[in-house]
Amino acid sequence: MRLNLLEAIKDIIIPPVCTVCSKPCTKPLCGSCRDEIEVLGEGICKGCGKKLEGPLCDFCRYEALPYYKARSFACYSKTLKTILFQYKEEKMYALAGLLGDFLAQSFKLHYRYENIDFVDGLPCRHISTLCGQLESKLKIPYSNNFKKIGPVIKQKSLGAQDRRYNLIGAYKVADSLKFEGKDLLLVDDVFTTGSTLGHIAGLAKAAGAGKVYLLTVARGA
Repeated sequence: MRLNLLEAIKDIIIPPVCTVCSKPCTKPLCGSCRDEIEVLGEGICKGCGKKLEGPLCDFCRYEALPYYKARSFACYSKTLKTILFQYKEEKMYALAGLLGDFLAQSFKLHYRYENIDFVDGLPCRHISTLCGQLESKLKIPYSNNFKKIGPVIKQKSLGAQDRRYNLIGAYKVADSLKFEGKDLLLVDDVFTTGSTLGHIAGLAKAAGAGKVYLLTVARGA
């Protein structure tokens, strides 16, 4: 009762607003900003999940992917850019619940019939928090089985080729036996070139993992 009263007083003093447009709103995201999000369902590449009219993009048609398939909740729009910047760069981790809902929605749309043993991702707070959200919402254990062992430059500052080289020697699988024969769901915030998730997917496969699925909040062009 006391906690509810404190929350009510807080909302009176500091009225809740939309995290994107700052208009009064009782939810983290108002209806107008939510409508701006272009959810990815049909009309995507069956490999990497890129928005596409046709079964496979040129890259997936000719390249051997280190993962089984990749899917994203929505296109990387203004709304998602704002939310993810606040979450990742400004460390507004209270947005994890909203982002976890987006990921869970995408999972149920694309992966609900897959038998996935573990969810995992890069060993950093903003990703581990999302993995924890999915563990709770989907009842899939978070394996927390990747470890950072070397320095890495922020990927967004690099080109596609440099992104791949940047990750070499930066991460490893902590316990290979944990992944042996297991199907994994690897999580990230944005799929741009796919180099980050592709790299850790390769590490998981080298450790004996079965199918590796990718899931991100946003998908770049």
